Amino acid sequence: VMDDADLDQAVDLAIKGGLSLAGQACTGTSRVLVMKQVRSEFTARLLARVQAIKIGSGLTSGMEMGPLATARPLETVLRYVAIGKAEATHLYGGDRLTGAGFDGGYFVSPAIFT
Repeated sequence: VMDDADLDQAVDLAIKGGLSLAGQACTGTSRVLVMKQVRSEFTARLLARVQAIKIGSGLTSGMEMGPLATARPLETVLRYVAIGKAEATHLYGGDRLTGAGFDGGYFVSPAIFT
């Protein structure tokens, strides 16, 4: 993300590229390179948008992100989150979601590492 970029558009594209299909697309965005001059503002906008994503069953109206496909990708994601915790400066999200509304699915909140 260049320092003169439209940050809202950059956030939209980062979310679309990285979190579509609950992040399971083989061509999904795994990294976003951001110029130092806009890093703080971009990160703040990205986190605000990601935290507002409605996670739940795709059969429920208004949901924006569903579960992972099976237990295997869930295990993979949680393993990567554990590695990221050791390597990243900050981790936002990446939690296993359980309880009401998440029963019977492999739900994880979006993980953002900085």
